[in-house]
Amino acid sequence: MSFLKRLFTLGADDIYNHGMCHYNNCRYREAIEEFDRIIQRDRGKSRLHKELAIFYRSQAYRNYGIIHMHEGRFEEAITDFTIALDAIPGSTILHSYLGTCYNNVGRFNNAIAEFEKVLNDKANDLQSRIRLALSLRNQGLYDRAIEVLESAIKSNPRHADLHYFLGIVLCNKNDYMEAINEFNRALEINSNYLDAISKLGFLYILIEDYAKALEFIDRIIGMSFRDEAVLKAQRLLRVAQPERQALADLAKRELFKAAIISLSLAPFTSADISR
Repeated sequence: MSFLKRLFTLGADDIYNHGMCHYNNCRYREAIEEFDRIIQRDRGKSRLHKELAIFYRSQAYRNYGIIHMHEGRFEEAITDFTIALDAIPGSTILHSYLGTCYNNVGRFNNAIAEFEKVLNDKANDLQSRIRLALSLRNQGLYDRAIEVLESAIKSNPRHADLHYFLGIVLCNKNDYMEAINEFNRALEINSNYLDAISKLGFLYILIEDYAKALEFIDRIIGMSFRDEAVLKAQRLLRVAQPERQALADLAKRELFKAAIISLSLAPFTSADISR
């Protein structure tokens, strides 16, 4: 490489150029291999392109982790994000990604720790507060989850999601009437909140108000919500003598599911890791 070329590329060599070419074309595994070569070659030396290689290697692992996360390969994503954090340990977004993955594989204590790190840096991050509350709820720490959500509601009383997730936690506490109140508050803010309507239907099943339950179940189906459990509840509720135990079991499954964090990083509930 000529002197002038090295000057204008800050001394970049072929290995670094190849690594950046792979990185810019989203070939992260190949990019990591090239950056590893530079880091190994320049071990113990203070060189610009070694530092750049360390940085872009961490970014490649971060991007690879996001791919794995969206493919549902959460354990692999955890490895990727952990490696990325070695170079940028203060990254709140990486801690948030890690918390999401830990929660989704059932490692709730780890998820709690990661979301707490995010909130230590960004105390007013509302989505992280919701994620923390969900992880606490999954771990069975209902009172702490309620405290997190109620604190957020004080500052954001018109946030429908906060009321919805508070209702979810209250179900775990068997405080069904307060849960109904919270789901109704969510509906006052957003009248088309599908999950809140669905949960109200199942809650009314649990307190054996079958007429009210059918009202909400019919309402959600009328909004083209074709969830299998909702359709089954409608069938059971429309018989002359509802099967109480079958309805109660169905309602409990729907209300007490473990909460996961969706691939879009917004919270939602799923049966994949039900308790």
